[in-house]
Amino acid sequence: SSITENVTIAPEGSSLSLKLKRLTSRIEFTFQNGSSTNKDGEAENPNFTPTSYTIYNIPGKANLFSKGDNKIINGTFGKSAPISLTSKEFEFFMLENVQTAKQPGCDSQKEREHWTGGNTNSTTAPEDKNFVYAPDNGTFIVVSGTYNGASYIGDVSYTIHLGNFSEGTNTDNGKDFSNFKVNRNEKQTYKVTVNGVESIFTEVTTDSEVHPGVEGSLAEKAENTFVLDAH
Repeated sequence: SSITENVTIAPEGSSLSLKLKRLTSRIEFTFQNGSSTNKDGEAENPNFTPTSYTIYNIPGKANLFSKGDNKIINGTFGKSAPISLTSKEFEFFMLENVQTAKQPGCDSQKEREHWTGGNTNSTTAPEDKNFVYAPDNGTFIVVSGTYNGASYIGDVSYTIHLGNFSEGTNTDNGKDFSNFKVNRNEKQTYKVTVNGVESIFTEVTTDSEVHPGVEGSLAEKAENTFVLDAH
């Protein structure tokens, strides 16, 4: 059913400028190879080629207006099918997912992905892992691909929770590793450097997403009321 209501938005003879924000966030990832030495002191020369990624805990709904932390509509999270890659760069869009860490004490990138449960080995499915610090419905991706280095060659997967942990004041080096928030109308850019088969370094930057056509002006025509139809 629908509800129709007359709403006055501006006095007679005036206009009202509106700035509109998208409910979605734009997420960008770039993978690059770094440099490191292996246990024998030789150059590892890591080479990671991503072949697919899967997104977990994708919000299916969002509030019309932003309501701050932990105001997500419950029970509407899902995951994507594996998405094939032919490049080390990819992007996707998602609804906001603004939640706080499950508990304090997360002070490194490694601890962001710390988990228990399952059989505590690499065969445990991502959805069966109980993350220690990340919120239960925090959005994360699993990037799969092939690794080739001086000490190892084979298939690997890297798990990365979203959130702007490159800024903040809660932890050392001015980084807030307990930040798992994905805000609406935000562009989050992740640069992931693979230094070894078990060593990745992720940098994150965020900007407000700017789109042509998201600013407009409503001017009165004949009357100072508009009819809004809410479904």
